[in-house]
Amino acid sequence: MEKVKKFLEVSESRKQYVLIVEHMITQIRTEIGNEEVLDKFSEVMNAVGVKIMDAIEKIYADLFSDEEIDELILLHSSPMAIRSRELQPKILEKIGLISSAIIDEEIEKAFADGKAEKPFVGE
Repeated sequence: MEKVKKFLEVSESRKQYVLIVEHMITQIRTEIGNEEVLDKFSEVMNAVGVKIMDAIEKIYADLFSDEEIDELILLHSSPMAIRSRELQPKILEKIGLISSAIIDEEIEKAFADGKAEKPFVGE
């Protein structure tokens, strides 16, 4: 299981999961003002995160041999894999901007005849 843990660290899978949980907690924080509830929610989500990461480790250990995990570690340690991960935020930002523009354009076209009220999108 140690090799799987190393793979999850090298591939930054663990880091990504932590970021997702932190994002969820931040979203909830903006919607709920009660600090006691927020603290309890954070506590629960952190405990859930540990259990989910344990399950993910077991899944990888069950599906991949030690040799395959070694190969995954090498692959995710390569300079190109590291660069790709470094660029992910910029890539996702660009995808988000392009997606929003495409959605806005398609909604404008779909509702151009004025027969139906255009939904709130990208305004």
